[in-house]
Amino acid sequence: MKQLRRSDVVEMLEGRYKPDFAGQNLANADLSNLNLEGINFERAILAGADLSGANLRQSRFPFANLQDARLDSANLSYAFCPRADFSFASLRGADFTRADLNAANFQDADLTDAKLHDAELMQTDFRGAIVSLIQLESAQLLPGTIMQDGTKI
Repeated sequence: MKQLRRSDVVEMLEGRYKPDFAGQNLANADLSNLNLEGINFERAILAGADLSGANLRQSRFPFANLQDARLDSANLSYAFCPRADFSFASLRGADFTRADLNAANFQDADLTDAKLHDAELMQTDFRGAIVSLIQLESAQLLPGTIMQDGTKI
């Protein structure tokens, strides 16, 4: 599988059809500040990628690997992210309003100032994450969610 770079992604975005990055290798790619609204990243490898400031509204990330990725100030509102792996990611100021984060992994991630308003959190893992209870209270906390200290809801 070819590893895609920013230039590959920009070229695809300029094409006639919306690209589909399902299963693609975008590890360590610089995708910062790009408009990636509604793009499919199912099972994509985005480990170490820079998506800071990117518009990812309504994008799909089921089973995607976003370990150690940078998504600071990214717009992930209404994103579909079940079982996505955000472990060790920097998500400072990211907007997850109404996102589906069921069974997502946020272990040791930094969610400082991230917006989780009405996000679905069932069996979501926040062990070791930097996230406040106030942020989590604005989300839809559902059974099986694991808090920062390891306690289960």
